[in-house]
Amino acid sequence: MTTENIARLNELELLFMQQSQQIEELSSEVALCHRRIDELERANSTLHAMIQGLAPEMEESPDE
Repeated sequence: MTTENIARLNELELLFMQQSQQIEELSSEVALCHRRIDELERANSTLHAMIQGLAPEMEESPDE
């Protein structure tokens, strides 16, 4: 192997390591976002159920 080939191989290995790290970071971020979305969906469902429970007691507004 020539010095040029070794240098190119080292450069490719470095780029591969950087991309692997970025992929891991992005994967972690996506997992965090997914957990947050799940939490928000649960909260939304709870609020929706609460509103549905109040609906029979609510009077119709004059605008409706």
